[in-house]
Amino acid sequence: MATGNLTVRNMIQAECKVQTVSDLDFGTRGVVNIDQSNTVGVQCTTCKLVTSA
Repeated sequence: MATGNLTVRNMIQAECKVQTVSDLDFGTRGVVNIDQSNTVGVQCTTCKLVTSA
C-alpha cells in the first residue's frame, strides 16, 4: 500500500458589494485637501469555501 501527503489550501471568499457612498467634497482650490471623511456602506451577501490542492 502506498501512502503520501497532499497539501490543501482552504480560503473563505465573501461576496461584498458597495451599497451606498456619500459625496466627498474636495473644494474648488487647486490643492486637494485630503483631510476629509466619507461614509461607504458595504453589504456581504454570501461566503464560499474555496479548496485548492
